[in-house]
Amino acid sequence: MHKGYTETGFAEKVYNLQLRRSGDNAELYFRDYLLAHLQIAKIYEKLKRDLAKKYEQDRDAYTEQD
Repeated sequence: MHKGYTETGFAEKVYNLQLRRSGDNAELYFRDYLLAHLQIAKIYEKLKRDLAKKYEQDRDAYTEQD
């Protein structure tokens, strides 16, 4: 959930709240995978940067592409 994101971009204050079930470590596994596979990490980095630029003012569209 993102609070502080407006139609014209980020508000002065932005909050990002993430809730997970106990034992849900999927993001840690993903992080560890990227650390172990640097070429894949570079490809993922480029994708994220390209999407961030393309959807700078549209967080919902960015998230749908992710």
